[in-house]
Amino acid sequence: ALFNYELTDNLEAYFEGSYYKSESERFLDASAVLSAVPVGVSRNAFYNPFGPTLRNGQPNPQRLPGTTIASTGSDLIMERYRFVDAGNRIVDVEKESYRLVAGLRGNLGAWDFDTGFLYSEADTVDLERNRVSLTLMQQQINLTTPDAYNPFNGGCLDDPGRGDCTPNPRSSIDPFRIDVFRKGGTSLALADLKVSRDDLFTLPGGNLGIATGVEWRRETFYDDRDPRLDGTITFTDSVTGVFNGSDVAGTSESPDTDGTRNVWSAFAEMFVPLVSPEMDIPLVEALNLQLAGRIEHFADIDATATVPRVAASWTTVPGITFRGAWSRGFRAPNLVQVNDDGTTRSNTRDDFVICQARVLKGTLSGLDACPGEGVISFRSGARDLEPEDSESINLGIVLEPEFIPGLTLTADYWRVKQTGLVGTFGDDNAIALDLLRRLDGGTNPNVIRAAPTAEDIALFTGTGLAPAGEIIQVLDPYLNLDSRVSKGWDFGIYYRVPDFGFGNFRLRFNAARLKSFVQSAGPDGQEIIDGIAAGVLPLDVTVGGLGQLLQVDGRPKWRASGSINWESGPVDIGLFGQYVGRVFDTSVVRDVLIVSDDPNANFFQVDEQFTINLSIAYTIDNGTKLDGTRLRFAINNLFDEDPPLADEVFGYYSDLHSPRGRQFAIELRKKF
Repeated sequence: ALFNYELTDNLEAYFEGSYYKSESERFLDASAVLSAVPVGVSRNAFYNPFGPTLRNGQPNPQRLPGTTIASTGSDLIMERYRFVDAGNRIVDVEKESYRLVAGLRGNLGAWDFDTGFLYSEADTVDLERNRVSLTLMQQQINLTTPDAYNPFNGGCLDDPGRGDCTPNPRSSIDPFRIDVFRKGGTSLALADLKVSRDDLFTLPGGNLGIATGVEWRRETFYDDRDPRLDGTITFTDSVTGVFNGSDVAGTSESPDTDGTRNVWSAFAEMFVPLVSPEMDIPLVEALNLQLAGRIEHFADIDATATVPRVAASWTTVPGITFRGAWSRGFRAPNLVQVNDDGTTRSNTRDDFVICQARVLKGTLSGLDACPGEGVISFRSGARDLEPEDSESINLGIVLEPEFIPGLTLTADYWRVKQTGLVGTFGDDNAIALDLLRRLDGGTNPNVIRAAPTAEDIALFTGTGLAPAGEIIQVLDPYLNLDSRVSKGWDFGIYYRVPDFGFGNFRLRFNAARLKSFVQSAGPDGQEIIDGIAAGVLPLDVTVGGLGQLLQVDGRPKWRASGSINWESGPVDIGLFGQYVGRVFDTSVVRDVLIVSDDPNANFFQVDEQFTINLSIAYTIDNGTKLDGTRLRFAINNLFDEDPPLADEVFGYYSDLHSPRGRQFAIELRKKF
């Protein structure tokens, strides 16, 4: 809803309000046990195939015959088990948001002003049903009666394609099925005052304009996890005694998090006309300059940033304009990166230290054959993070040929350099750094290991490496890390076709060519790279996310979009197309490598994608109460294109492609 009211000839009040609500449901595969959080199966569990020989004085029918396990039985460790017979996880998400804006605008003498207040809030409730409680599941597995859950059944030996010939009964599954929630939200409060004037004083090239203002904003967020996820209800393995902060199978511990940020800022901008057509200067039809600057102070991290901008446009002759801009920028670390007290994630990683010892002992062919194991990564925020800095350069040309009225052609080159990027070093990189430093007699303190066992000491004997125990945890806090330089070209064509009696046509085409995307290493990353180059680290060790990343993992060379609109009277028909070029997925490598000048030739190619949207709109113009009513019908992804296949969580690059198929939309709009 929009509302405007003229209080006086020089003062107007305005209000805007919006409300949004959505509900969605999706299905995911069944819960699974993380490799880093195995579950112990007691030797006395009813279905343990290595249980005691006798049960209640009678032969144990569940024990596998012919085994060499002691007659008293043996405890087992269960890893990577998926509870298929428990059914799919069902995720219900309810989103609700609203936005309110109120203010005054008008003029005071020669000055225009606008002052307003904005408040917006968004909340999400994510309820995931049919999850598995580790504690309740272990209790059910370790029952000593036939109503225990049996993880050793499933499948059909005679015909695997039939599914499960020996399913567990619901009575053994229901006791450990749970619902898990996540509630989160953000809010933004903002108040500002802007004043402007387009004729502060007169220069030879025209009137100098100025705009300036001040702003205050307050940002908040909260992330409330289920008690079984936030550390309130935990899991302690009744067989092994190992503790885990999460009691939900397949999900790492995530504590509740919240944060607040207050930001004060001020800005100013000037438009300086240096040359006008009336000055009659050869090859300088017009020359204009823009000077701008902004200063912001972030109270929560006690950081102040100042960013300038200088831009100019030079029209040589009518229809040919050159433009350019230089600016500095910054991005403050977000509230999660500052306030997160510590989130654990379970990942499968190669322990290069243990595997290197096995390579030296001859029991492993190379680090590329490292089997991988579950590793707990501890990610935490930091209040001493600095804002990211950037420097941007844009150079371009605009052509508006007088002999083709309505046509505009643009071409722009841009370059952005970013420093102090906020991110995490990565637990796989931290483990590689641990190997490098151990080869030189040191360690990486961020890789926390258990004390070496007798078996570990025996493994490392004679390798020249100090004995190392298994990894307990990898500390992976948010840091100001690497720098990045990206550059490319943007092209645009805009054409409003003259009316030849067939209606009005509007054509638009934009294309972006990413020329280069180079990520430079920080001190720790460079240490690994230098170690590989010097031959200290084997070539099997790699540092992810560094170097030339063009066309790698979601960075295509080309993106393009275009539209054709035809309007005749009350009817408007639009056709919109979008193209995303191919990329390469580095997580999939050819089994047999080929020699090629293309550095990505041995990675999996994710195909290009082209989608089309169609819309038809009709606006009533008949002088009745329905006058101004607009009805629009649209079909997005007209040909129901699937996202190209990639080795990602959902089978595609979610930040590059959309999984939504053909969608239909109807919109009714009425202006009062």
